[in-house]
Amino acid sequence: MLKNITVYHYKPAEVWGKAVDFLVNRIRLNHNMSIKTLILLSGGSAVNLYRDLGAFIEKNDLDPKFLTFAQVDERYQPESGRDINANNIKETGLWKICDEKKISYHLISQRESFTDSIDGYNAILESLFRMTYKLAVLGVGADGHTAGLLPGSEKKWNKKLFVTGYENNGEYKKRISVTPKTIGLLDQVFVVANGVEKKEALTNLVKGKKKGKWDEFPAGIIALVPNINLFTDQRII
Repeated sequence: MLKNITVYHYKPAEVWGKAVDFLVNRIRLNHNMSIKTLILLSGGSAVNLYRDLGAFIEKNDLDPKFLTFAQVDERYQPESGRDINANNIKETGLWKICDEKKISYHLISQRESFTDSIDGYNAILESLFRMTYKLAVLGVGADGHTAGLLPGSEKKWNKKLFVTGYENNGEYKKRISVTPKTIGLLDQVFVVANGVEKKEALTNLVKGKKKGKWDEFPAGIIALVPNINLFTDQRII
């Protein structure tokens, strides 16, 4: 088992709430210590966390200079605008609350060309990673992907930049995502993943299996982070 990972097992209905509790406790702790904190947010099932996260921010008097949000990844499809992570997060009310509280958040552009969106967001993250504490909310797919990093495409996404973009044969043809470099610079990560279909992938992560085989198992990149917190309904033995 990885020495830098802690696994929290809960009933399926409890996982999301418990993960939010841990996340807001970290936000509160860092805020009380005046630590500037960057939080990268994934889309997908992780969106289940953000309504409660927004409720916490709304109810608490946080100094906006100590908290910033940004995206982990995005499905680039400006023509259809269908199932975009930024919009899915918006529907939870989080961005509206951030606007009201004057808390900064940074989205991956759908208004520019694919190349310009990649380059623009890379410049944003390069600047944001000067903040003192960096953490991310990540998921793990049954296929072993994390963020926008898909199996079989490592040559396209393993770049010496903060952000990369590439075309693929999946449901979302163009993806923009943080890179292994970015994940490796995080101080902490919250991984939230439910469902028996994800047990094998989570076991591979927790036990350090397929170590270094990022093309086959991109979620293995998470092992680079010194403080990993996994919240799941699956018992990893």
